Amino acid sequence: MAAAVLLVVGGGVTAAYVAANRVPGGGAAVASVGSPTAGTPTTAGPSTASPTPDPPRTSQPVPLVTPMPPRVAAVVPGWKTVEGREFVAYDVPPDWRVEGGDQLTGYEYHDPSDARLVVMHNVASYLPGVCPNLAASNRARTGFVVPAELGPHEAAPELSARWASVAALDQGGREAVVSPTQSVTTTIGGGTITAIESTTLVSFPLPKPCQAGGMAFTAVSFEVKGVVVVFMIHTDEQVADSLSPQVVNGIIASLRPVG
Repeated sequence: MAAAVLLVVGGGVTAAYVAANRVPGGGAAVASVGSPTAGTPTTAGPSTASPTPDPPRTSQPVPLVTPMPPRVAAVVPGWKTVEGREFVAYDVPPDWRVEGGDQLTGYEYHDPSDARLVVMHNVASYLPGVCPNLAASNRARTGFVVPAELGPHEAAPELSARWASVAALDQGGREAVVSPTQSVTTTIGGGTITAIESTTLVSFPLPKPCQAGGMAFTAVSFEVKGVVVVFMIHTDEQVADSLSPQVVNGIIASLRPVG
């Protein structure tokens, strides 16, 4: 039977949650997952973006270091900037907590025949600790994900579905439902960069007090100077204090190259 190392997640999930502090210079974290588990469909459905396949790529690890204080001002008045090691930044509202640059967060699932791990770096959290009875709970998290060998058109739908599938591996007896991934073409960087934005929804029947009834996993992939960048935001849904769509859109729109 599958075993999870730590129960938590955004107030809404009882999947395994990973939070790790990495030593500066320890190398890039690569997210990887196994084959889907029965009962947790992860098939990406039709998308309005109709992403085209990308040629094979060689992944170049990016050193993981503690970032200096933000060098650039926020583009959203009153918000604060989070800089990624990809030389891309995004803004979050002032009540968010920006995690340390060495911290990785994500989901991990252990099974003798099916081990899965997804992580993000340069993370910020909305309402951390919202559920006192759940370790590392929050209502939303943002960060960057290593795309491995995925191209800019493939990365968003693939990683959105991948994150949702791992989070859906529920250890508490609830049967999660994963919806088909939906993708659209958008722009970031003040309209100068074309990106693919993909969202996968997960529903959790019979949530307990403080837990959300679902989650949304949105990945945004784009290319900057020949390097594929993937931004991820996961949010609790079907709960009173969930993040508003306007804030989600504002965070995504604030993505831009720096340096």
